[in-house]
Amino acid sequence: CQDEVERIDQRVRNETWRGIELIHIQVASKGPRATLEFDWQCARDAARRPGVCLVLGYNGAVFLTWLRLKRRKIFTNMDGIEWRRPKWGMAARTWFWLNEWIGAWASHRLVADHPAIADHLATRRPRSAIATIAYGADPVTSAPEAPVRALGLEPGRYL
Repeated sequence: CQDEVERIDQRVRNETWRGIELIHIQVASKGPRATLEFDWQCARDAARRPGVCLVLGYNGAVFLTWLRLKRRKIFTNMDGIEWRRPKWGMAARTWFWLNEWIGAWASHRLVADHPAIADHLATRRPRSAIATIAYGADPVTSAPEAPVRALGLEPGRYL
């Protein structure tokens, strides 16, 4: 969990919530700089813990090199193809492209959430290094309406 604070008084703090270990990491920055500081501190902390490092997203993949130096096993869910999105300026798009490339090569295994993402990643790594775990669910064709109506909503009209 990223905790943005004015002054760091406890860089890493563990807490248990409903049986789940939460690791809070304090950063004293704001905006994109806070994200980079958080990613770096997460990599440093993960390098000291046992087990496989499951990385969700590649925007801070430059820090995966630290985990490799520490001989950690890294699995990365590579998200989408952020660097292609027109909403980002050239500097951000370059950063995302570089980190996608670094993430693809620094990770032992890549996870794609869609076959098209797996196809894209296959231009960077062999298919044997890529697993696809697609999001999704079976279509709901009929369901009880009472729970939806109890919320003051009309079935099929609340989006």
